[in-house]
Amino acid sequence: MDELEEFKIQTNTFSPQYGWSMGNAINVVTKSGTTSFHGGLFEFLRNGSLDANNFFSNRNGLSRPMVKRNQFGFNLGGPLVIPGLYRQRNKTFIFGSYDGLRQATPITAVLTVPTAEQRQGDFSRTFNQNGSLAILYNPFTTRQEGGTFVRDPFPGNRIPQQLMDPVALKLLPFWPLPNRPGVLLTAQNNFVGAMGLPLNGDQYTIRVDHNIDQRQRLFTRWSQKRQFIQGVGAFFGADNPGGMGRGEPNPRWDIGLGYNYAITPALLLNATLGWGRWVEQGQPQGAPFQPSSLGLPAALDTFGGPGAFPGISVDGIQGLGSGALSRTPREARTLALDLTHIRGRHTLTMGFTAIDFRLNTFTSSVASFSFPRQFTQGPDPTKADPNTGLGVASFLLGTGGGSSSGGITLAANAALSKNFYGWYFNDDFRLRRNLTLNLGVRYDFQTAPTDRFDRLSSWTLEKNSISDATALNLIGGLRYTGGGNPRGLYDPQYTNIAPRIGFTYSPLSKLVMRAGFGIFYMPAMEFGIGGNWGLALDGFSQTTPYVGSLDNNVTPHDLLRNPFPNGLLLPPGKALGDRTDLGLSVNEVERGHPTPYVEQWTYSLQYQLGSNTMLEAAYVGNHGVKLPFGANFQRNQLRPEQLSLGNALLALVPNPFFGLTTAGVLSGSTVPLGRLLRPYPQFDNVLSVQPPAGMSAYHALTVSANRRFSQGLQLLVSFTASKYLTNTEGPEGGVSQTPAGLIRNYYDISAEKSLMNDDIPRSLVISYIYELPVGKGKRFAPAGKAANAVIGGWQVTGISTFRSGFPVSIAAVNNNTNSFGGGQRPNIVGNPSLDHPTIDRWFNTGAFAQPASFTFGNAPRTMPNLRTDGANNWDFSIQKYWGLWSEESKLQFRTEFFNLFNRAGFYTPNGAFGNPGFGLVSQAFPPRSIQFGMKLYW
Repeated sequence: MDELEEFKIQTNTFSPQYGWSMGNAINVVTKSGTTSFHGGLFEFLRNGSLDANNFFSNRNGLSRPMVKRNQFGFNLGGPLVIPGLYRQRNKTFIFGSYDGLRQATPITAVLTVPTAEQRQGDFSRTFNQNGSLAILYNPFTTRQEGGTFVRDPFPGNRIPQQLMDPVALKLLPFWPLPNRPGVLLTAQNNFVGAMGLPLNGDQYTIRVDHNIDQRQRLFTRWSQKRQFIQGVGAFFGADNPGGMGRGEPNPRWDIGLGYNYAITPALLLNATLGWGRWVEQGQPQGAPFQPSSLGLPAALDTFGGPGAFPGISVDGIQGLGSGALSRTPREARTLALDLTHIRGRHTLTMGFTAIDFRLNTFTSSVASFSFPRQFTQGPDPTKADPNTGLGVASFLLGTGGGSSSGGITLAANAALSKNFYGWYFNDDFRLRRNLTLNLGVRYDFQTAPTDRFDRLSSWTLEKNSISDATALNLIGGLRYTGGGNPRGLYDPQYTNIAPRIGFTYSPLSKLVMRAGFGIFYMPAMEFGIGGNWGLALDGFSQTTPYVGSLDNNVTPHDLLRNPFPNGLLLPPGKALGDRTDLGLSVNEVERGHPTPYVEQWTYSLQYQLGSNTMLEAAYVGNHGVKLPFGANFQRNQLRPEQLSLGNALLALVPNPFFGLTTAGVLSGSTVPLGRLLRPYPQFDNVLSVQPPAGMSAYHALTVSANRRFSQGLQLLVSFTASKYLTNTEGPEGGVSQTPAGLIRNYYDISAEKSLMNDDIPRSLVISYIYELPVGKGKRFAPAGKAANAVIGGWQVTGISTFRSGFPVSIAAVNNNTNSFGGGQRPNIVGNPSLDHPTIDRWFNTGAFAQPASFTFGNAPRTMPNLRTDGANNWDFSIQKYWGLWSEESKLQFRTEFFNLFNRAGFYTPNGAFGNPGFGLVSQAFPPRSIQFGMKLYW
């Protein structure tokens, strides 16, 4: 082994008995520059016995969960030698690495489950947040009196046993009983569970580099990762099929090939090929399961794959079920060519990129049912009263929500593909010694998504063929790809020219000015992390809806005990043409689908203060145009002026589609008048898939000071003031909350323009490294090696973050717009802010009121004066170094404090107005964690 320079062994393995890490990974680097072996460090990690408990675990008397983390791996590299066949030292090199992880992350969940009394139908001691009794009304007594709907209350606020749905009674035992009293008298947050979420992974890389000659180099690389994540914990028990536990295996691999050719000293060619595959999977704890054991139809046991526990969503409590089995393989194959030419004062770069993206899906069929509190509200069910009704009561009666309250889908396995191409040219032109211009242009082209078997469909506004059978003039329907029609889902855009311009100017020796502007095109339709984002292959993927009501939860229709009275629908394929999904919900993609883009610009000033400190002030802005609005955009809502008809919209009239469909909202002999006034009355919901109707505007001012490491100190201080406006969360809304995704009036999306859900108006981050001036060679040098070993070689580091919270979004649980598609937010009737918010009342819940029927409410999409808990976090570390037998060798011992002062940071409060937990906070960020570590550098 040549001239040993560095030797390290890496471990991050935790022993719960002793708290010390044990493991191995070897790293050796030689001074000759030839890597014989390469690796990490030798490290011990101390058990978190000094860690703090999670806020809610501590509040509910739960012991601190055990933290387990085992991380191990190795790296090896050097010249490739094959004994007897290939031996050299400067031509071919091979490198390999392996990393393993075994981790269990502690998490505490505060949930709401039905109480023992509620399970018996007794709600005589269930109260609202204001202390009033949550009065229940019998939906089976709904009737009209003088043009007004009315219901009778349940005597004694108790539901008779004979009215309870038999399927609901069989589902009740899958909820555990409460294990804590709950908040006030509302029985909210009455169940607490703590567990460790496992994260296991193994990944490795093998790379070979070959020097063809002095001007040409070639490399190839193979990487693979096998990972399992417990996405949702099994808080109701791992053996409970009704629990929410869900595993998420995520295996992936990719291979790369690269070639570099220095044609001349001033002309360089780079070429790369890549091929990656990622298989995202979902494994619910509720599959396989036979729904027939609950009294549901036997067809659900085998329909669309192995049966799974049904998804049960109930207003005000934690639901049951963990979703469907899913498998989504996706591949990206890439080619990139880049040419760089230096000519005088010009540095010219040009290139081409091609990406072939493919996505396949498999999703098993799982029945789902939702139960809103509206069905037990009253006395007038069209005038929702948040102080009456409960979701649990609606569930016991088996009265599910309206036409979108659930169902089951036999999903086709999508086989989608989409191509991206890009060409660019850029000139970095040094116009003067102190002035450089950056001039460039890029052209992007994207093909429309295609399906291997031409099962996609776009939306046409031509006359629908059902018109002749109904004597109505109806427009709108599906038109399939292929068979003489274009195979692409929409017409691609050929005008995606994106200019780039910028400059760097130094008017003074210590002052630099930079500015730039560019346009950047995005994918015209995102397949998304979760799958194909609404491309449901209508006609080949068939949904049988659960129609709990035809008139917005005024009168019950199909009960849980018999959710699909006409049986399950089978996919008809293309046979029905524009009549596909008659009476059902349908997806809509318009042929004209422009490419979304973002305009970005920046201007900054940098000034060097002294020899090692840089001050910077910058303005950053961007503007998103024609952005994807999200997965669902309702095209079949009543026009706002039609809401003036009031209760007449709910009046039953003869159904012109009777006999033309056997399932869905148009299968009966009568239908509410409002359904026939919709733009496309032959369908239920017409959901536009990622329409280019979104916008964004971001403006930020940043100020920073960076003191480079000098005299033992490095310091970076950065402050940002910003504002982020949008009218949608988009299909990939990272921290989005459900209330923020709600749209009130689809004819006026400008009303949804407000602060983005992750807007952070103020952020201050301070990071530092400081070597104490004590020790050998320092300002205060102790006498003798022993003294230096004790008081010398100390260093402290830290990151302090101070950040505003996110804006809170409020939506109304009770949607009484009766607009057949629009949403509703509450009215603001007071000041929602509190001087001293608590986790049991984060804001003034009395500042909101239920809007009048047939109105949308006036609360904005996000509340600018209501924010989540901001960040006030200190991460801190103390390190001690001991010099060993050479200048390079040393031993480090460190203590790391994450969330040093153990400040409880809280998640978003419940923003569902009308939910019993409205305004409550039920989750907290991790508490203080302390870690001890040791490294050996050799």
